[in-house]
Amino acid sequence: MTRFCSGQTRLPGLALGLSMLLLVPSMVAAQEADRPCAEQVAPADDFQSTGIGLTSNELVALYGEGKVGQSLIFYDFQGLDLYKDGCDLILSFPLDWADGEQEHEFALAESLLPADAEYAGSFARGTAIWSEQSASLWRSASLAERFAQMGEDRGGEILLLYTYQQDGIEPGPIERVELRTLELPE
Repeated sequence: MTRFCSGQTRLPGLALGLSMLLLVPSMVAAQEADRPCAEQVAPADDFQSTGIGLTSNELVALYGEGKVGQSLIFYDFQGLDLYKDGCDLILSFPLDWADGEQEHEFALAESLLPADAEYAGSFARGTAIWSEQSASLWRSASLAERFAQMGEDRGGEILLLYTYQQDGIEPGPIERVELRTLELPE
């Protein structure tokens, strides 16, 4: 029987393990620095929003402590899951969301926009064999100012992408609404 924990292999293994532990804090710091909208403290401004453009601390103040999902933190927003994904938000609807409530997904998503957001237009996305899904574009001068104060390369444009469950050729119940902020070109 061969022992793998002999003194000769234990020392190099211990040295390797310690060197990796020394690298972990710098890797974590690098990941946090590269993640957009990772700020915890909000800039001192008059920004008004119930969702998009808010820091994690501001979301906690509005909706309570977030819960950890698979890779994102989510908050309870009127009985729905509201995920923060960098500078963006995703509003997720349960599969059993009642038919009568489905008329309000546009109003719910738009309620997460900054107070000064202005409608810029809409379009349908999809293909000839796949049903069209709605999308709308909004602009907010105060969001652009907030992103500039936070050092983010983003303007004040927000794209709302509505995704419905596919039910044959026709769209089924709503699945999620993504509120995506647009990065500025370099």
